Amino acid sequence: MPKLENLVGSIITAVIPNMQRDDEPDHFQDFKLHGVEPGSGIWIESQGVTNEALEYAGRLSAANTLVLFVPFHHVKMIVESVPVPSLSEREFGK
Repeated sequence: MPKLENLVGSIITAVIPNMQRDDEPDHFQDFKLHGVEPGSGIWIESQGVTNEALEYAGRLSAANTLVLFVPFHHVKMIVESVPVPSLSEREFGK
């Protein structure tokens, strides 16, 4: 399994309930991982937050991108893949 620190700079898929709409608390979202604070949390970029901030400011763009610190206890799950084929059990008769 990859170490979280090795994923810095890449897009991760995660469930972070505080970053969800109330009607979809367990929705997977993509975030860009900017940093990992060992034992503490992660620094992420969220396009959804960026969109909301730009809309709130009445702008189409900004010179800087917001990054958010999320403590580990607010991260429900991070999903990563491994280089092994995935097969559908249903399609193969299980």
